[in-house]
Amino acid sequence: SRASAADYPWTAVSFGNNTFVAVASGGRGDRVMTSADGVTWVSRASAADYPWTAVSFGNNMFVAVASGGRGDRVMTSADGVTWVSRASAADYPWTAVSFGNNTFVAVASGGRGDRVMSAQ
Repeated sequence: SRASAADYPWTAVSFGNNTFVAVASGGRGDRVMTSADGVTWVSRASAADYPWTAVSFGNNMFVAVASGGRGDRVMTSADGVTWVSRASAADYPWTAVSFGNNTFVAVASGGRGDRVMSAQ
């Protein structure tokens, strides 16, 4: 077992650009941590203080989604360190995101109607 950068409920991890990125559903401000080797972790500031539930890597970009908050429940980063808030397609609790076929796809667990969003 290894020590995390903070004592938060970490929900997902992804690897890209020689960096592991993990996101947490709880904590304050630094709900992201990065590691070059999967052993030593460093706390990073998230774009918003939301419960981040998933992170994925593709096209040289990390994309994370949140299950709570208002409006901007997506954040992106090229390096896992600096994050930018992005508008989500709908104000739903996004629970998973994946990359394939040159497209990010996220799904939500609640709401009405369209519970899938995609972006290239």
